[in-house]
Amino acid sequence: MSDFWKQRREALGMSQHDVGVALGMTGAAVGSWERGETAPRLALLPLLARVYRVPEKQIVEVIVAHGRARATTRQKPSRRRGHDAV
Repeated sequence: MSDFWKQRREALGMSQHDVGVALGMTGAAVGSWERGETAPRLALLPLLARVYRVPEKQIVEVIVAHGRARATTRQKPSRRRGHDAV
């Protein structure tokens, strides 16, 4: 779902910096969303919808999908014992 952020931004002819300025943050933060490393806070919902020109519901769906994707890719710590012993 991180593709959403980049596709919408490019469709609007905006740079990461442009979006960052419109949202009161850095272009690096926007880049982090586009790479799927982080997702924007829901507190930004009305502003995100306005800047990206999509319904708030669509923004929520993208953010929720990001959370699900991150939850399924987290690795559980290994429970194997004895492999660290010398």
